[in-house]
Amino acid sequence: MVSIEMKFKGKILVDTPGALEIFQAEYLNAFKDSLETLRDMVRERTPIGVSGTLFHSTTYLAKELSPTEFEGKVFSRSEAEPAPSIFPTPAAWICTYAPPVESGTKPHWPPVLKLREWAATILNLSEPEASRAAFFIGRKISRHGTRARHMFRDARQAFMSQGIFEKNIKEAADLATIKATAETPWWAAF
Repeated sequence: MVSIEMKFKGKILVDTPGALEIFQAEYLNAFKDSLETLRDMVRERTPIGVSGTLFHSTTYLAKELSPTEFEGKVFSRSEAEPAPSIFPTPAAWICTYAPPVESGTKPHWPPVLKLREWAATILNLSEPEASRAAFFIGRKISRHGTRARHMFRDARQAFMSQGIFEKNIKEAADLATIKATAETPWWAAF
């Protein structure tokens, strides 16, 4: 399975009644938003193909470990979801060929029927032309393999370099601090 894993352990910045629940909700939303952004960045780099299966199989899974500790991953679903998540996604799109698209392949003879379908749809060719194109494309792949697309690797690098996760978590902590102190009078902490 091709995936990008994330872990987060937050801190409670104020000690007022209800602060734990406020921080938990804000951190969870920020974590979920970060995973969605990363998923979208992977999808932007994913080749669509004929059916869009690879694009739609890219999803995320978030799991709460404690009120302020979460882990999650962005991945291409290759089988039914192993465990329920806080934010489940539909299981309609399953794709088994994400690793070869991510990493490329060595020379091999690909399935000609899939190539013919691809040529007919993407290149808008008639049946005899699509069969001929599929043969020549397959022959090229059998000699050279396929190039790596690195949609997960490149999305992760862009996500990290832009500081999206840190920005989301900082905003969540700031908002939770304001909510926890605004909703509780200062004297209630004593």
